[in-house]
Amino acid sequence: EETGIDYLMVDEAHAYKNLRTVSNIQGVGIEGSQRASDLDMKLDYLRERHGGRVATFATATPIANSVSEAFTMQRFLRPDLLDAAGLTDFDTWAATFGEVTTDLELAPDGSRFRMQSRFAKFRNVPELLRMWHVSADIKTAEDLQLPTPALRGGHAETVVVPATEELTAFMGELSARADKVQSRAVPPEEDNMLKIATHGRMAALDLRLLGRDPGQDAKLAAAATRIAGIHHANADHAYPDSDIAGSLQIVFCDLGTPSARSRSASFLSAGWNAYDELKQLLVERGVPAEKIRYVHEARNDKEKGEMFAAARNGRISVLLGSTEKMGVGTNVQARAIALHHLDCPWRPADIAQREGRLLRQGNLNPEVEVIRYVSEGSFDAYLWQTVERKARFIGQVMRGRLDVREIEDIGDTALSYSEVKALATGDPRILEKARIDAELTRLERLERSHGRNQRVLSGTISKAETDLPKLAAERQAVEDSITRRIDTSGDRFSMSVNGTRWSSRADAAIALRNALAAVHPVGERGYDKPVRVATVAGFDVIATPRRYLEPHLNLELDGVPRSSFSVAYDELRSDRPLGIVVKLENRAADLERTRDRIQASEHDVAAEADRARSDYGQPFAHTVALADARARSAQLTSELAERDRDRRTADGPPATDHGRASTQTADSLEASPTYPKSSGRDWTAQPPRSPDEHAQMARDTAACTFTARVPIQQMDRPSIERELRHVHNDSTHYTTAHAARDALTAARARPETPTAHPEPAEQTPRTANPATAMELAPPGGWTDADRVQPTSRDTSSYLSAQRYPLGTELTVYAVGEDGPGRRLGRGVVVDYPGPHHVTVESPFGTKRVAAISHVSLADASPVETKPPAQAPTAGETPAPKWAALCDAVDERITADPHWPALAAQLERAAAAGTDIGAVLHQVTADNALPDDHPARSLAYRVADVVPDLHSPARMRTDAEPDPAPRTAPPPPPPSLDPDPYRPGPRR
Repeated sequence: EETGIDYLMVDEAHAYKNLRTVSNIQGVGIEGSQRASDLDMKLDYLRERHGGRVATFATATPIANSVSEAFTMQRFLRPDLLDAAGLTDFDTWAATFGEVTTDLELAPDGSRFRMQSRFAKFRNVPELLRMWHVSADIKTAEDLQLPTPALRGGHAETVVVPATEELTAFMGELSARADKVQSRAVPPEEDNMLKIATHGRMAALDLRLLGRDPGQDAKLAAAATRIAGIHHANADHAYPDSDIAGSLQIVFCDLGTPSARSRSASFLSAGWNAYDELKQLLVERGVPAEKIRYVHEARNDKEKGEMFAAARNGRISVLLGSTEKMGVGTNVQARAIALHHLDCPWRPADIAQREGRLLRQGNLNPEVEVIRYVSEGSFDAYLWQTVERKARFIGQVMRGRLDVREIEDIGDTALSYSEVKALATGDPRILEKARIDAELTRLERLERSHGRNQRVLSGTISKAETDLPKLAAERQAVEDSITRRIDTSGDRFSMSVNGTRWSSRADAAIALRNALAAVHPVGERGYDKPVRVATVAGFDVIATPRRYLEPHLNLELDGVPRSSFSVAYDELRSDRPLGIVVKLENRAADLERTRDRIQASEHDVAAEADRARSDYGQPFAHTVALADARARSAQLTSELAERDRDRRTADGPPATDHGRASTQTADSLEASPTYPKSSGRDWTAQPPRSPDEHAQMARDTAACTFTARVPIQQMDRPSIERELRHVHNDSTHYTTAHAARDALTAARARPETPTAHPEPAEQTPRTANPATAMELAPPGGWTDADRVQPTSRDTSSYLSAQRYPLGTELTVYAVGEDGPGRRLGRGVVVDYPGPHHVTVESPFGTKRVAAISHVSLADASPVETKPPAQAPTAGETPAPKWAALCDAVDERITADPHWPALAAQLERAAAAGTDIGAVLHQVTADNALPDDHPARSLAYRVADVVPDLHSPARMRTDAEPDPAPRTAPPPPPPSLDPDPYRPGPRR
């Protein structure tokens, strides 16, 4: 206020782009920096004092990474234009010029996924650029023709460094990691695409950044050789500003900087960085060590200024730095003869800032070089292509030379899965396939839209052919009504109500109200029946009761189209009913307007029909492009499949290491007595595999099935595929399931394949208790209804109060009045679809013929080879022992079907020294038992207080599995425990 400043010149204005931006779009708002807010406040003050023109901004990169940055610049320079256009807030600007999409993206820390809103594209681009160029005076190097040095060859030179074997192997690892990330086989905090892309960039520079042996020097050695050559070639070059000869070379590298020594050892090898390595290589090639400096050595602006002065007067020959530390504000161009890019930054603005240190006024060299180093088969080449594409786009925006209405945003800073795969495998066809498929999806969507549009056009034509005759009839009816209309204006008013003629509007209104009030529907059939109640202006007045939304009357002039209006019954109770009469007179007086509106509708319908006829039948505009995209996509699919087939043939059967013990082989598959039938899925379109590969894939699949709980030979193909997806989290592994399905056929095709079961030591231990008898007959023996029929798999749900551990093998019996009845089935617990249900999957090839409509809650009865500890024998039924005590609590307990199970539970608790009376009083003192199954509810409560450590289910869960195979028939069935379940805590 007291300095007298009335105008600001702001250099490097892009440093103020983080202006506070409030937005309802999640992830788009900016908290803002103090520097940007301070500048905005000062500009507002100057505008209030001196008008609109108060500042000039100078920058080479006003749009660094996204077109949305143009809004910030407009807020600084021309807020009046935004106000005039009604775009004062960012959300309105974004709704006008942007399209926001919300997608699931990885959080910056890589620990979780989140819904992130971002600009997908910008629209209304010509209007945006016109507003932008009101305040932006763009001058490019071509426009200014400043005296800058010429670039040798007219463009930057690219030095391709051959890939080492170690780098090629690491890129293969990145490809495998990308597969796992894409299929979500690893948690995001462990690995993600951003981490893979970062590791790919680091590996392209030097594998030692990742703590790996590079095998041999690659990019750094090539750069050192080139830098040393340029140094020796210009060592005697004299400059007028100093007696010291020699040129300066600028080397940019954002990875492996000296400051990175303190980072995690998982990213960098302790004590190693790219700068020291490059310096050592340069010294070995004859560059003096004292003439090689790092910009990181300068700890403050004073030391940095001294270092830059040394670079300008020849005391420094090679200056190494990062974009952040040696970009903006670095003026060392006087002797700069070459600039070297050891890596590629993400943003085009960073490239412009780097090369702006060399290609600028004040450089005394007539010709300079810009050299980019690219490791073959790495991420380098693609990153450079992407940055150049973004730079060309920004250049077009700056010059206003875009003639399209929509453009994609350029703010991406991560590689997609397809990009990583293409770069890691060294096969650009993968990336082309992804792009072709995306284009194919877009064209197919347009084709479907074209088809829908054609159907709409057909409907428009058909509707017009129906509507035009109706409109013509309405128009003719109105014209006829005009000829028979009677003037009722002023004193010429006349109206008849139920045969009585009235010349006073007020009296006629009262009479009409009374007549309308008498029009009431009688019953459901009384609605929609017209009644003639009056005559006015030569037309009968028709009243029709309606009940749409609420009961009301519909009034219209007989024979006059579009003359109807509704009258609510409440309106008839008004003291001023004159409005109804006025409405009727207005309908008659406005017949000419009604005719004009009908004629206008006729014209609009006819014109719309003509447009529809002209567009109907037009072919799809992108038919050729769609056919080409489909053909190219199919060709690439075939080529990539052929490539994969060749690799499988050359590499042989893949090795497996899933971290799970499994000895399942094709031999054991062949020994299986039956194999599941086909699930109906078409598995035929798969490449052939060798018998060894089939056997190996069968072993892989066996290792993935319920941790070998269910043998592979007892699973059908959908089960195998489901298990593989569970392990790999990727539907692309269905080919492995297909291979496992064919493993039996491949094994049988080899005569030398043994057909006997594997030795006991080779069998995989099963997680379920081997003591669970799977072939025990129920009491009384088997009946005809228990005969089995072959089936691939049977999944059944039963009522059950017990929640068994998933994977528990059960034999399920029906329970009748005399205890357990015939067996319903057997299998493995796989799910709990409800609070009192258990789902048992039987992949063992058997299913009971009998249809079961209902079973007891106590049906899931696991059969043990020996009774559990403390459990009563068949002759010691505990029910009578505890009946009196429980009847004292509630007489309904002993009448509950669950009473035997509760009695057995109480018996075991008493044997363990529990005071049953005290426990029952404790669990029922403040909470009455429910009417539905009180014994079951009481069992839950008792289990909450006294853990049932000796129940059959607990013993089965805790039992150690027997690794020996079951070669002998199971022992005869023991007496069944009256407690078929172990109540646990309620869920």
